[in-house]
Amino acid sequence: VFNSTSSSGYLSIWRCDSGIESARIDAPGWNVSDMAWLSPKAIVCRGRVQDGEGFHLIQKEPNGQWTPWDLNLVVSNSTCLAALSGDAFAWVDAQGLRAMNVTSRSVATLFKPKGKQITEVGYYQNPGQFMVTCKESGAYKLWYLWLNANGSNDLRPLVLDKHIRSAQWINDRKGYVYLNQGTLVVKASPTDKPIRLAHASVERFVTAPNGRGRQIFFTGRMSKEPRAGLWRDDVATQSVTNVV
Repeated sequence: VFNSTSSSGYLSIWRCDSGIESARIDAPGWNVSDMAWLSPKAIVCRGRVQDGEGFHLIQKEPNGQWTPWDLNLVVSNSTCLAALSGDAFAWVDAQGLRAMNVTSRSVATLFKPKGKQITEVGYYQNPGQFMVTCKESGAYKLWYLWLNANGSNDLRPLVLDKHIRSAQWINDRKGYVYLNQGTLVVKASPTDKPIRLAHASVERFVTAPNGRGRQIFFTGRMSKEPRAGLWRDDVATQSVTNVV
């Protein structure tokens, strides 16, 4: 667990099992707004600086101490901070979807849509896939972006809809699910048609890590139920059952 206390000038790391603070890191004036774990021994965080927003790398040394490093990179209005590997992370700003290697300090632009605004980004480390949601011409388009080992990228559109939010892979990354306002939209595989759960008003949902899940758990209200609850949607049968 990670906690930032900007007003006191430090960041703290807490253990989930014991509730004990395991480390405290000096962070004077960082004003941390987001963070991502690159590995169990490395954290990257974003905070406000005088000229915009800056990134800091925090590494655990062999003696157990955590050492902060300024990555000397200033950006503006960045969002969607995501860990790519043990030595790389990505974010979105006005220049598109960008990534930095913390070892070489090199920065690359992975995806810069023309006339589109990136609203959300999801990343899956194995085998290096992005789901990128863009707003364009009064609608939203979901893109699939694959980072190849040779440095080239494969990009293709997945779906265009009036609203797209919280898109995730499902069914071993053969399909995907997203929210169109309060409606859950599920496409189980490339050959299946998208199914809209019109009888459910969904607040939020989760799937298995790395896009392997065949079940979707969501909170919300079914049309014939008086109260909201926790529900399970089976991707294969599209049957919805109440959990709580």
